[in-house]
Amino acid sequence: MQLEFAEKDTKITNELSQLEDADLYIIAVSDNSIAKVSSQMNRQRLVVHCAGGVDMKILESGGRKGVFYPLQTFTKSHELSFKDLPICIEAEDEKDKITLFSLAKELGALPYEMNSSQREVLHLTAVFINNFGNHLFNIGIKIAESNNIPWWITESNYS
Repeated sequence: MQLEFAEKDTKITNELSQLEDADLYIIAVSDNSIAKVSSQMNRQRLVVHCAGGVDMKILESGGRKGVFYPLQTFTKSHELSFKDLPICIEAEDEKDKITLFSLAKELGALPYEMNSSQREVLHLTAVFINNFGNHLFNIGIKIAESNNIPWWITESNYS
């Protein structure tokens, strides 16, 4: 995802040693790296992760905790729009929740309050629906190709 829109007012880094004081820190790493990264931050400010299937309690920064989970598959080659994108929000503190709701709305997204258990089920559901659809698409391609039919003919009729 391109972050040029934020670079005017926000310092962005992937080096923990270069972190400056901020009101909010967003950890956007693989699910398996969230605990390690947060434990190295040692910040008393609001720290959130962006994972759907990871409990908020995994954050070990020593500060306030939250989740800012966009219900979206991210692909480097696909430009992302936050317009009407569902973002699931969880925070320990009501003021932090309001901050995260405001951020989502500022991005044009649709914020939803959701606890870790609900978000985990939502994430599982979304993965299942997305992957099952892709699986069915691949089966359809194989059926078409095994019968000498170009699969892309069927795609144009349904998109």
